[in-house]
Amino acid sequence: MKYTSACLATLVVLTAAQSPSFELIDTFTGLEDLGAISEACEYDSVNDKWRLFNWGTSTPYTLPGSYPLTDLASGDFATLSGAAAGIAGLNAQQFVAGSPNLIYIATASPIPVGADGVSRIVRYNVDDDSFDVLIELPGVDGDGDVGNGLCYDADNEVLYVTSVGVDFFVTGAPVANANYVYKVENIGSPDTATATAIDLTTLVDADGNAVTDRTLYPNGCTVANGKVWMIDQVVGGIGVYEIETGVLTFRADMLDEGGDGILAIDNYLVASTSSGNLVWYDMDEYPSG
Repeated sequence: MKYTSACLATLVVLTAAQSPSFELIDTFTGLEDLGAISEACEYDSVNDKWRLFNWGTSTPYTLPGSYPLTDLASGDFATLSGAAAGIAGLNAQQFVAGSPNLIYIATASPIPVGADGVSRIVRYNVDDDSFDVLIELPGVDGDGDVGNGLCYDADNEVLYVTSVGVDFFVTGAPVANANYVYKVENIGSPDTATATAIDLTTLVDADGNAVTDRTLYPNGCTVANGKVWMIDQVVGGIGVYEIETGVLTFRADMLDEGGDGILAIDNYLVASTSSGNLVWYDMDEYPSG
């Protein structure tokens, strides 16, 4: 199969006969040309579109789903009108097909555009180009309390949202108790959604022994094979949360540097690292490899 990631810049090719290979296909500059920035991009499988959002203003944009395997024609990069007042700092995104078709988005709290110090999960309705707030997340108000990663467990209709817990805007250092993972359930309505913290102080290693000398600083996450895979941005390694048992394993041996995004394609994990590389891991090797 072919999958486009890294905000439409990198083609990841997987086949049954080979390991993942990476090839730079195109570098998209449309947002830069508008003076806008986007933290992530998301594929809308119902409408065959890439969807992006201006990080600071929530303005939505679309690109054809065939890009970058096909060239962009005039008008292919479209600006939509659904920006919402008071919603900004849009980070990780997750498309969920349904009625309506929604993109769930984790937002940052300490953004320099008049934010109120609260991280949220918001919903963008791709059918009518509108936003609403699903849930406000408990946490440490202020610098470091940022919804960085978001991933979806389709079997249980549950979202997981992560925070690295780093003050990205001033010090660049971790903030005490600002790193988190929340399990968000009952996501069908703002009236029913609940967020439960996953304990990051009870990590175990590959042998099941307690890890007492560190915590997890999770950025991106992805759900595959009954697990939530989370990439640690501060010191490297992968956190693996077993959905059925609730056990959180830290695997320092799986990644020796910090990282940002992680996704599952077929039976591979593909991750972006702090040094600018794309790396892969064969999930068939877990937990022994």
